[in-house]
Amino acid sequence: MQTITKYKIASDLSKEFGMSVSETSKLVDSFFISIKNILIIDGAVKINKFFKCTIRVKSPRIGIDFKNRKKIIINSRKVVAVKFSKLFKL
Repeated sequence: MQTITKYKIASDLSKEFGMSVSETSKLVDSFFISIKNILIIDGAVKINKFFKCTIRVKSPRIGIDFKNRKKIIINSRKVVAVKFSKLFKL
């Protein structure tokens, strides 16, 4: 598995479009900030032929504290669910 960083994306974009890495880094940052803000406001983001992100609310559940084997309650929380398009499935 290969890890892709924001810097790697920015450097690839700078090579492709002939821009400086600092400019493309700002573009990449603004892209992810836009995605985050849309998720906060609407609860879902869809980019056609790429992916769909939604916020799921997980209900509270009972878990086990492994140190002392006592049952504890895990609070409800919000998680981001990402579903990629068929183009990314192997």
